[in-house]
Amino acid sequence: MNAEWKLIIEYAVYLVIVVMGILILSILKRKSGAPKYSELEKMLKDLKAGLDKFASLIEEEGCGKREFFKRASKLLYAANKAEAGATALAQKQRDSDVDAIADRLEIVREELALYKYGKRAEGDRSGVDRATDCMDGILVSMEGIVARERGRRALRAKKN
Repeated sequence: MNAEWKLIIEYAVYLVIVVMGILILSILKRKSGAPKYSELEKMLKDLKAGLDKFASLIEEEGCGKREFFKRASKLLYAANKAEAGATALAQKQRDSDVDAIADRLEIVREELALYKYGKRAEGDRSGVDRATDCMDGILVSMEGIVARERGRRALRAKKN
């Protein structure tokens, strides 16, 4: 009887390990997968808000180099994350409009990288202005894409 319980406990441990592995893999798949259209839109809006704050930080003369570098790094990370998300979504959905957004996000990222790596002076706002103008166009395009997808979803729901 003692050997039977050991065997049952051993199989129960194996079962727990397998279930935990499946749960971890499903979480990793969701985290590393392409975002939804609404999630990408939120990322883009957050990036735009960060750009606006960064522009106001540039106008302030009391900003230290450390704070400037910290904000530039955070913005560059957000731009990288948005670009990666847009690229993944474009590949997953085979959506050329989202691919165009990813291309324009690369321009934004390049403009922000110049601030992080010291190629632009702290008071030079031209790169932020270019990035902001590009982000305005990106947000307009993304709003159109999200509206298109809502329409498609409504049509699919209507058919079913």
